[in-house]
Amino acid sequence: MEFLFEEVTSGGGAGKDGFVRFVAGTDVQVVVLTGARKTKNRYNESKAKLSCGIWNIKEKKVQIMDLKSTIGDVIKMVAATKPDWSKTVFTIKRTGTGQTDTRYTVINSQAANSMPDFEARCKEADELISKVLFSQPDEEAQILGIKI
Repeated sequence: MEFLFEEVTSGGGAGKDGFVRFVAGTDVQVVVLTGARKTKNRYNESKAKLSCGIWNIKEKKVQIMDLKSTIGDVIKMVAATKPDWSKTVFTIKRTGTGQTDTRYTVINSQAANSMPDFEARCKEADELISKVLFSQPDEEAQILGIKI
């Protein structure tokens, strides 16, 4: 698999349309299920943001995660090692509450066992993220990432 990343402005969406919400001071553990995709930016409809499909371990459900630059950079570095994505867990912690003081810490680890139903969850994530893809009249949403 490959995970390519380009900088696109963030655009909110946390907690809406199946997006994971990062709450300051709490950890979110995820397994990445899809590559980065250009999705709708609810703050500026003329610009895309990057997101990917994930499995939220605590919530036990497929969600969409905005790829803040820190998160995307760590996933890209891990992807360069060609990991077994079904065993790769990312723990993401948000600190701060505003635009100027919010920071994300991302740690990856390898689980002992593969995630059950990994392929089925990848398909489910692909279907979910397809509902919020960004596109313009002559532009198809471009898949930028993990190739399963």
